Amino acid sequence: MTAFAGIPAAYLEGELAPVSTEYTAWDLPVVGSIPPELDGLYLRNGPNPPPVPYAGPYHWFMPDGMLHGVRIRDGKALWYRNRWIRTATLADKLDTRPAPGPADIALIPNTSNTNVITHAGRVLTLAEWGLPHEVDCDLNTIGRYDFGGALAAPMTAHPKIDPRTGELFLISFGPVEPYLQYFVADAAGALVRHEVIDVKGPSLMHDWAMTENHVLFLDLPIVFDAAYGAEAGFPYRWDDNYGARIGVMPKTGTSADVRWFDVEPCMIVHTLNAYENGGEIVLEAARYCDAVRDRWSPDVLAIDVGATLHRWHLDTITGRVREEALDDRSFEFPQLNPAKLGIANHVGYGVETSQGQRSSFGGLLKWDLTTGTCQHHDVGAGRVAAEATFVPHLNARAEDEGWLLSYIYDAARDASDLVIVDATDFTAAPQAVIRLPHRVPLGFHGTWVPMSKGAAG
Repeated sequence: MTAFAGIPAAYLEGELAPVSTEYTAWDLPVVGSIPPELDGLYLRNGPNPPPVPYAGPYHWFMPDGMLHGVRIRDGKALWYRNRWIRTATLADKLDTRPAPGPADIALIPNTSNTNVITHAGRVLTLAEWGLPHEVDCDLNTIGRYDFGGALAAPMTAHPKIDPRTGELFLISFGPVEPYLQYFVADAAGALVRHEVIDVKGPSLMHDWAMTENHVLFLDLPIVFDAAYGAEAGFPYRWDDNYGARIGVMPKTGTSADVRWFDVEPCMIVHTLNAYENGGEIVLEAARYCDAVRDRWSPDVLAIDVGATLHRWHLDTITGRVREEALDDRSFEFPQLNPAKLGIANHVGYGVETSQGQRSSFGGLLKWDLTTGTCQHHDVGAGRVAAEATFVPHLNARAEDEGWLLSYIYDAARDASDLVIVDATDFTAAPQAVIRLPHRVPLGFHGTWVPMSKGAAG
């Protein structure tokens, strides 16, 4: 571990510890049976600093991005790979050339470490700070991608793909004006709309939401502060004077069409879903209460105030807002069946968290949003779940008919498994456990890439 000089020990232990080597492993051992219907690649992105000396503070959000992938076909786990994303930031640290592509417009070094999506035949890795990076299905970096020269702004880490039209909706936020921009790409991947949205200042808009006909912007009191960033390693802090509001705009609208709804001060890192219900816009998200104000820390895992599942009702007729807590369990990484994005969903998923602990993640959660009940999938003692991705059955009739895929870190062997949980039998043992040759450090977001037989391995 001495190669990672300057990094606090907490980030070098257990499920957070980076790996120092890129691996390829074939014919992975499996406990149980992989559903034969699953034919694709499970990808997960996350921070993994390379083994070079670091100076100054280190924050979980900031290091270089690394992809982890498992190829599944015919009931087998064909291979596992992990690869650093070949950004210019990585090339400055390792003896490697950055991937080609257009000049990046990042104001903060672009590590491309947060999310990975597929759209219009491309696999893109994302962070807030700059352009996406395109990768192939063997996890090799192809290069920086700017939609054929049409995107001249950093791309959000949480774009939304409309499951009904195939359109890609995305935002760009940053520390200098214009603070917020809105873009739309058609199903073929061409960027067809760009609007600047007027907001008060540089708030942290890591995630947002959309319905069938509207987009929702979360203008909340975590704002950019360069001086704080120089001290803490992460340049955003709580600002009591900023206010808290949710903006609702038609998908085809402009800044002049945004209607702002004042809400109680809070922090939302990730949304679950939003949908229309008559004259209401309904938002469901993981809400951190305003107690975060006094506990906001450069070490995000030290915050002893957890997020809980909340629902906001925004009445577009009266302008009133009603907020309700749906559960008091502490959690993060909300997920749903992607076919329900933007329309009323009745099932949600998340990863449980334990407040006041450095290692705060545990098992998986499943909510029935109609009854309010919650089920818990126990991943076992000494094991930690990462975000779970829902993969629907090809012929699904029920919203929860499909599987959840999650990397689970096992402290006993200092390695990880990819587990496949039948979402209709959520509390049962996993349907399959794929043994990986080493740990997958706790990271952020992933995606399932459906593939035809014979493609990419």
